[in-house]
Amino acid sequence: MSGQCHYYQNKKFMFKGNQININDEDINSRVYNYYSQARDNGNFYGIYDKEKILNYIYPKKYCGDLLFLANVIIFGKFKCLSSTVIYRDLGGGTSGSLNSIIKNLNLSKWHLYFFHFISAYDIYKNSKTIKNLYKNKLKFNFFFNIKSSYSYLKKNFVESIYHLVKVLIFK
Repeated sequence: MSGQCHYYQNKKFMFKGNQININDEDINSRVYNYYSQARDNGNFYGIYDKEKILNYIYPKKYCGDLLFLANVIIFGKFKCLSSTVIYRDLGGGTSGSLNSIIKNLNLSKWHLYFFHFISAYDIYKNSKTIKNLYKNKLKFNFFFNIKSSYSYLKKNFVESIYHLVKVLIFK
């Protein structure tokens, strides 16, 4: 469960984050649905059932919050309450821009050019790990890892190409 994120820069309201609600009964559908909606990581800040996620280690890397939420969603539904607001500052750290993410996490310039493609690859690797880890406990689709990364990339493909062209032209 989480709240609606409102993003600010220099105390000025900029935009509302995605209000993601995942109600699917099927594990696979929940994860595909999440990746097809994921954009900002504001839904990361919420309340979780600690017992369900206690054994999962949060991946401390680029797009780790995205992977963490997908792994949480494997164990249950996700609700974003419009009655609760989370205020986020875009001023610095990894919230300001892709450039600040790359600088703060000490990533290569490849991330600047291909960030959605690299994220899709990380989603593939994470989904494969999770599928293997819980194969005897949960029922995953045979193509779970492929469909997970495809769901994310399909949503972000046009933006990825636009960003790549923009970075190359206006560098």
